[in-house]
Amino acid sequence: MTEYDKKIAQTAGADETFFAGANTHKGFYNCFSDIFDEAELTALYIIKGGPGTGKSTFMKKLIAAAKENGAVCRAYLCGSDPSSLDAVTLEKGEKRIAVIDGTSPHAYDARYPGAVSRILDCAAFLDGDKLSAERDEIIALAERKSECYARAYRYLSAFSTLRSDLRALSSRALDYGKMKGACDRLAVSLARELNCSGGETVHPTRRRICNGTTMLGLCETDFAPDTRLYSVTDAELSYTFFMSALSDSLITCGVPHTRLADSTEPELLRGLYIDRLKICILPFDKKPEGAEKNINMARFVSAAKLKNTRNKRSFIRKCIASVEDGASQSLCECAQFHFRLEEIYKSAMDFGALTAQSADWTEEILSRLG
Repeated sequence: MTEYDKKIAQTAGADETFFAGANTHKGFYNCFSDIFDEAELTALYIIKGGPGTGKSTFMKKLIAAAKENGAVCRAYLCGSDPSSLDAVTLEKGEKRIAVIDGTSPHAYDARYPGAVSRILDCAAFLDGDKLSAERDEIIALAERKSECYARAYRYLSAFSTLRSDLRALSSRALDYGKMKGACDRLAVSLARELNCSGGETVHPTRRRICNGTTMLGLCETDFAPDTRLYSVTDAELSYTFFMSALSDSLITCGVPHTRLADSTEPELLRGLYIDRLKICILPFDKKPEGAEKNINMARFVSAAKLKNTRNKRSFIRKCIASVEDGASQSLCECAQFHFRLEEIYKSAMDFGALTAQSADWTEEILSRLG
């Protein structure tokens, strides 16, 4: 299992914090379609502007203002720079508003411009003459960033391939029937705790990402202090099979839950979150302190069937660690170019004018929220 370099605290004022995207084996993955459906929103605000132009700062201040106004606020971190926000959702009564960063790599094309969506242009407060004077450096820095990302995605592609090979080996040794029985029993227990009537199939309420390979290293978001942790001690990446089977069992038992996607391979499940019980189910190398319950995958994986693949598995794990480190280093190298670009754009911004305009934007958003 991955050891994370940094635990990202919940965003101040937000009721929940997840990632809005991720660097994956197929390039950058945008989660906006998992976060909201534009047709169901009261309003969507798409912020445009270069790096360092105040998009994230505006969203953080908006959370504080909306919270004072009684809204439920959810924050979504940038998948490359988790110190910044890429999206915010605000809910109050029947009203739901999303505010997103609509610049590359998570560009968003509005489906209902005017009727639902509106552009907020931070770039309007940039001094074009100052940026023109820095043209050559801006282009050079942007190209170096692109090179780092391309290299990181090659590493992550290899990372995915190697993990797939390891999962293929573990799947042959997995007792699916025994594992499914354990999932069914756990789902029934959780349904009982929730007083679910049973017999009514419900679908997962949403799909989220809570970890990522970023410019700040391997990061994962923290959960609220009162979150209950169920740990799954892994055996050769077999936990992905368990999470998928448990999600199916929860659906059958009528237990609403959030699917926590793997950040590198979003098509796979890394964990589950039972929202109404505040139970988070995540994989670990060994049972962590504070875990209320632990599921040991070694119960379902036959050591005898894995015995003949010991050397192969050991080699694959070493390769996985190597390419994961390569991806992380590539993105960390990218940070120096990214933050230098931010400095250039910040120096060309009229933040005084932006602050005045931001107050108007905030007032409009809160008035629509009610």
